Amino acid sequence: MNDFSKLALGITIVILLTSTFAGTVNAQGSERENYKNLLNTIDGAIRTFRLRGENSASMALKVAENQYGHFKSLYENTIRYDSRLSNLDNDINAKFDSLQQSPSVDGIRDLRGMVSEMANGLGVELSFLYKYAFIIILFVSLVLAFSVNMVSRTIVDWEKVNK
Repeated sequence: MNDFSKLALGITIVILLTSTFAGTVNAQGSERENYKNLLNTIDGAIRTFRLRGENSASMALKVAENQYGHFKSLYENTIRYDSRLSNLDNDINAKFDSLQQSPSVDGIRDLRGMVSEMANGLGVELSFLYKYAFIIILFVSLVLAFSVNMVSRTIVDWEKVNK
């Protein structure tokens, strides 16, 4: 087996393993999906604030507050009986109210951190692929760049090209 065949086999195995892992992660519960959507909405509120101003950010925060209410309804008993989570829930609700009156980027980031802390306290975490997406994309890009480089070195006759 030559180097090109080994490289192609290796890339195929990595792609199959990655897609299998992604399918396993996507098959997990709706709590994680609700949490991911909530964080996306909060991040969208920051983008909306920067692009369109306070009024649009307030509307996006209202949507995020509704999503948070749905998310926490799945864990109502756990939040009620854990004083730390109950206090954090009260702080999050107060933060939503204050940010709808006068939104700010730093305030929305604080809210995102509080929501993440609440989810961690409830045992809900983001999937590995979502949490480390930047690193995964960088790794895949480097692997593909290296493989294209190796393929071009193997296939192209550079002596003929240089003539």
